[in-house]
Amino acid sequence: MAKVTGPDRSIERSTGPTTTRSFPGAASTPITKPSAGRVLTALHAGEYGGNDNLMKILLDLDGVMADLTGGLMRVHNKPWPFGPENRGPDAWYLTNTWEMSADEMWEPCGFDFWAGLQKTLEADQLYQTLCRHFGQENICFLTSPVSTAGCVEGKREWCARHYPATPILFSASSTARFTPGGPKEFLAGPERYLIDDNQDNCKRFEGAGGRAFLWPAWWNDRFEQTHFRMHLLEQEIRHMKHFQEAAEALTVKP
Repeated sequence: MAKVTGPDRSIERSTGPTTTRSFPGAASTPITKPSAGRVLTALHAGEYGGNDNLMKILLDLDGVMADLTGGLMRVHNKPWPFGPENRGPDAWYLTNTWEMSADEMWEPCGFDFWAGLQKTLEADQLYQTLCRHFGQENICFLTSPVSTAGCVEGKREWCARHYPATPILFSASSTARFTPGGPKEFLAGPERYLIDDNQDNCKRFEGAGGRAFLWPAWWNDRFEQTHFRMHLLEQEIRHMKHFQEAAEALTVKP
């Protein structure tokens, strides 16, 4: 197996032939870095500033921006889990694939683990694309921590190191120790757009009145689109903006 150096839970630089594609419209946009990051809680989400006429983007971390699978492979010395026979929603549960309990998988994952995760293959391109379309001030990370010591602090440190201009919200169950996806739907609304690799998160978010883009990955229903996900996101954003512009053009103003 090739050395794992990169992306998300889908580590596309691992085994087998892979293709990295670049699509028009994904050019880099210079991002202004402030001196330090900001951290918000869900209780303060309503205070998050920005252009009220633009969609607020809630961007997942693990599997979308941070290479969680690569980190787990290294800490447990495990092989690439997403072979041809292990793809789709059932592949989400690495505890089944690697035959270990949730305690065994997460216990070694303290501050250094979360703070030291590598970026995914498309992390910077995705971030710059969202900044270009919606404005950096309208982007917020939304992640579900596990309850092991150092997880929350490690995730905060990761964001401060890589994207210090962007705040982070935490969404987690008050009872479950290891939650595959916290209750992100409580932040849903018509002007909220969730980008997440967990299809249940996306379904609940849309059911609560928000908009969601299921980030294609080997462990969800869109696994066959994994290599084209940036192109698909750009396409959806263009369609969404076109629809909004058409609706505004039909609005009769006094």
